[in-house]
Amino acid sequence: MITVVSNREPYRIKGKILSRNIGGLVSAFEPLLRKEGGNWVAHGVGLKKNQIIRLNAENGKFVVHRLALRRDEFGGYYYGFSNRVMWPLCHQFIEKCSFIIEYWNYYRKVNRKFADYILKISDEKPVWVQDFHLTLVPKFIRRKKPHQKILFFWHIPWPTPMIFSTLPWRKEVLEGLLSSDLLAFHTRGYVDNFKETVKRIFPESAIGEDMVFHKSHRTHLKAIPIGIDYKNYRNVAQSKMVEKNVEKFRRQFRNCKIIIGVDRLDYTKGILRRLWAIENFFDRYPQWKGKVSFVQIATPSRENVTEYNNLKREIDRTIGRLEGKFATLSWNPIYYFYRRYTTQQLVSFYRLADVALLTPLYDGWNMVASEFVASQIDENGVLILSEFAGCSSFFKEALICNPYDTKGVADAINRALKMPRREKTRRLREMTKKIAEHTVFTWLVKNLQEIEKV
Repeated sequence: MITVVSNREPYRIKGKILSRNIGGLVSAFEPLLRKEGGNWVAHGVGLKKNQIIRLNAENGKFVVHRLALRRDEFGGYYYGFSNRVMWPLCHQFIEKCSFIIEYWNYYRKVNRKFADYILKISDEKPVWVQDFHLTLVPKFIRRKKPHQKILFFWHIPWPTPMIFSTLPWRKEVLEGLLSSDLLAFHTRGYVDNFKETVKRIFPESAIGEDMVFHKSHRTHLKAIPIGIDYKNYRNVAQSKMVEKNVEKFRRQFRNCKIIIGVDRLDYTKGILRRLWAIENFFDRYPQWKGKVSFVQIATPSRENVTEYNNLKREIDRTIGRLEGKFATLSWNPIYYFYRRYTTQQLVSFYRLADVALLTPLYDGWNMVASEFVASQIDENGVLILSEFAGCSSFFKEALICNPYDTKGVADAINRALKMPRREKTRRLREMTKKIAEHTVFTWLVKNLQEIEKV
């Protein structure tokens, strides 16, 4: 029985009612664990003591282990080190890093708490750790259980060696990851960055094409890009409810062409620069005024972090300024929705959109790109994608742009709106074929196949 370890738990729990959290990890792992049995260890929101939830599985038991963390522990580990150090560091925003020793102490403490719990429940089956919140867990497990098979998947970018080297606790974090048997990333570029980082910080290590040998332990490195549940998105896009939503939206948006951006509200997503590009677009291509509207959906995120509240205020001000500059009594250039939407609602927006404008400043992969492509059953949309999104090398048929080049993004929007139907269809069909073959389920299988080779 595999043990999955993550910061976020797979279910929202109210009393005895479990509802599945939205996300690729849950959609991939839950069917496997429901069938084969296994453990999922995660932080249990709002708990004062650990909780175990046992669910039926076809071939055993699927057990959710909810770890209780004190408020100060979670604050220092999650809002502190994970979100004020690791997140900006790996997205190469050093100026936003808060290298505070108290954050690090809480991070170590919580990682050790996760590891100690895993050691109590794990068997000979692999432990699969997810993401930057838990980099020290593999080392804490390895010390007590030298032969335990450990996978680690890194879901965000791995920065350049120079950037990572600014981290005061760089050796401890690296050694934590190098205690894994398999360390996987989305792209080959991140693998290469990681290897160069090890070479810089641990020059005594032996480094091969897909391997690092450090302190008598071999860690295999792989690029295994994640996917989505393609069939689910396709089915939702074809549903009658989505069809009704799209018809209603078209009336509400007065049959304008729609450019859409969908992001978690985060400084890495480039929403402000995207708005500047929209302004440049309407300034330089005034023929589109009254005919095109931009819809930005921003999902609330990390609302306890000051930087995110400041960003929201700046976005609000910018949108107000652009509406004052361009809006008329009969046309609104920008629609801004700061809220959470269901998958069905998002797919309705994806189907409605003529253009998806996804311009992160740096992004591990960008699942929205795949969701948009999967939802385009009419084969009439165009994907504009930042060259700094991990999936840009995967979606070569998209219009690739530099999100820092405001004029270049505006030109890409104009090109997308003028693109012939035949070319749009060709590009979408090629991208659709890729995401149909590389789903979140094939991602899961590839990771498990790789750990069996170790």
